[in-house]
Amino acid sequence: MEDGEVSPGKLALATQKQVSYWSDVLRGGAKPFGEKAARDAEDKLNMPSNYLDGTGWPFENMDFARWDRLSERQKGAIEEAINDKLAEIEGRGNRSGNEKAA
Repeated sequence: MEDGEVSPGKLALATQKQVSYWSDVLRGGAKPFGEKAARDAEDKLNMPSNYLDGTGWPFENMDFARWDRLSERQKGAIEEAINDKLAEIEGRGNRSGNEKAA
């Protein structure tokens, strides 16, 4: 999604479901929200997988489309750099998964 905002209107336009359906879903209402509907909405709105589950793309200010254009090697390098930075912030040195902890 271009602006990162999920709204009932955008979801309704993309998925052909009613705005009221998406309003209930986003509000955490009684309507069940299935796996298929979530993945369909994410796909049609160019969202990362599992974005609507709250477990997907953690980088609010980074465009997922940029990430999606990277090669697997490039993605791996970024993931390793993030793991290294997280370990540094947590005060544990390099623990990117490529080195064994002492």
